[in-house]
Amino acid sequence: MKKAKGSAGSGSQKQSSSGNQNFANYVIIGAAVAVLAILAFMLLGEKTPPAASPASGAAAELLLSAYDKGAGMVAYQMAYWQGENDDISNYTLKSSGKQRFAKVEGRFGAIEGYFAYESPEAICLEYGEAKHCAAVGNHSGMEELAGSLKALFPTRKAYMEQKEALSKLIKNGAIQFEGEILQENAGSFAAKKIAYRLDYSNLTVQQLADLGIDPASPMLKDLKEQKVAFWIDEKTGMVVRSLSTYLEKGIPKKYETFYSEILLSPPDEIALPNATLSPSRFYQFYQQAKADFVEKEQCRLSPRQEQPQCYKNLAYKKDDHKLCQPIDEENERETCMLIIAQKTKNDSICGLLRKSKDDCYINVAGQKGDWEICKKVSDAGRLEECANAAAQGAKIIEREKQSAAPAPPKNCEKNDDCKVFGAQYCAPKNSTGDFGSADEFAVCYASIPCVCEEGYCKFKKDEDFYACISKIEEGITRKFILDLIAQSQNKSG
Repeated sequence: MKKAKGSAGSGSQKQSSSGNQNFANYVIIGAAVAVLAILAFMLLGEKTPPAASPASGAAAELLLSAYDKGAGMVAYQMAYWQGENDDISNYTLKSSGKQRFAKVEGRFGAIEGYFAYESPEAICLEYGEAKHCAAVGNHSGMEELAGSLKALFPTRKAYMEQKEALSKLIKNGAIQFEGEILQENAGSFAAKKIAYRLDYSNLTVQQLADLGIDPASPMLKDLKEQKVAFWIDEKTGMVVRSLSTYLEKGIPKKYETFYSEILLSPPDEIALPNATLSPSRFYQFYQQAKADFVEKEQCRLSPRQEQPQCYKNLAYKKDDHKLCQPIDEENERETCMLIIAQKTKNDSICGLLRKSKDDCYINVAGQKGDWEICKKVSDAGRLEECANAAAQGAKIIEREKQSAAPAPPKNCEKNDDCKVFGAQYCAPKNSTGDFGSADEFAVCYASIPCVCEEGYCKFKKDEDFYACISKIEEGITRKFILDLIAQSQNKSG
């Protein structure tokens, strides 16, 4: 997996807001240890605000000592959220030294990794309404995904490398500490706050080169007013909150990490989950989730005026009314949901609408040919419209069913081979099946002959027959409508 430059943790990565990025990057990215997050605002390369003037004394000493504390960690439990411009993901990391657990939660869902020395490793992914787990095994894709999760765990080497980079910034005068060290809580932590500005404008070419910065880099002009603050826990000496604010091409931005828990003690035993899929099937599930997530992100990150149509197209493609929810304008959102309800013939979606509820029920009743749906229509003045739509839909469905049915074997040669059964069934005279009782349409068959036509026993239907059927259907529809109206009046009364 591609690493972000200026990573803010031990092998960890800073989030990108691009909807086209690798899904694993989005799922796994984010700094694992806030105490190292400073590099996200020190090194140029990927949205990294530069630094400020030389600092000596207590502030610099306290800040650098946090790296030493992190480098000494072996067993720990930590939970935090991390966000760039309010695009937030939640992280949980646990290590006993021999067993490790990582979990990342965000808009994508949740992914978990279970790792142990000399033992099987496993990964779980929760996406949408599905959750699956699998052993990593020797599957190359699973190994890459496991590696992305492992990159979240802090290492001594990474802490020391980043401490050295910070020391260079201080030495070359890029960090300008502001004010005194303050006592300021960070959530439930009693903490000390350090704040500084990052400014490369007064550095020489040699100083920039020492920091690995190209003097001609456009980032030197694009990033302005860069401010960084750290809250360091008095008990553990670890950073429990970090915040960077800056202007990028004049646009205000921020990057923040906030801990809810840091315990420098081993967690309870980390048990491997039961596998629900093989490694190859799990990786297929992961790839499908990745593709689905990227499509949603493309809509979310598209220009605001293009988002409604993007979500409508995606909802229609996936038959998923939930994809209509991000559409801000109510009429457009409900139109999107109505279309999906009609396409999927799902009247339960109609109940989620406010303005278009009855329109939705009528449309779905027509699609399904289901009169019962009309009982949900709240406007009594539209009950007849719904019943007619359902009746028409039922006719269309029946015609489609008949046209799609395979032709049965021929059963007659002449008219004498056919006979009327049960008043409204024309079949071979030697038939022995149960034809059931007659219904309200039986009267329409009384005046038409049962004949052998094109090798099949059938009634010879004429205009009078169809007129008779239509009249009875209209009567049934009218009775249903009157019953609905009566029920509606009883409810309102």
